[in-house]
Amino acid sequence: MYFVTTLCNVDEDKRCVGYFKTFEEAENIVLNNIGDINETIYDYSIIENISEGLYQYDKNASWYQWNNGKYEKINKPDIYNHLVGWAIG
Repeated sequence: MYFVTTLCNVDEDKRCVGYFKTFEEAENIVLNNIGDINETIYDYSIIENISEGLYQYDKNASWYQWNNGKYEKINKPDIYNHLVGWAIG
C-alpha cells in the first residue's frame, strides 16, 4: 500500500491522511492537494510504499514540498535523512 503523510516543518507535527493501492493514485492526491491535505500548515507530503508486516519501512519514500500553492516533488531534505517510518512509525 502507498501511504500519504503530511509533515509540518515548524514542529514536525505529522499526520497520515490516507493510503492507496497504487503510487499513481497516492501521487494524484498529493499533487492536486485533494481534500486540502496541506491544510495551510503541512510543508511536506511523503508517499511511502509499505508492505504488510511488522516494522516495515520505505527507505526510498517520495517527498513533496508545498510551494506556490501546490506540492512539488523534491529530494528528501537532509535534515530528515536519518528518519524513516512516517506513516507507521
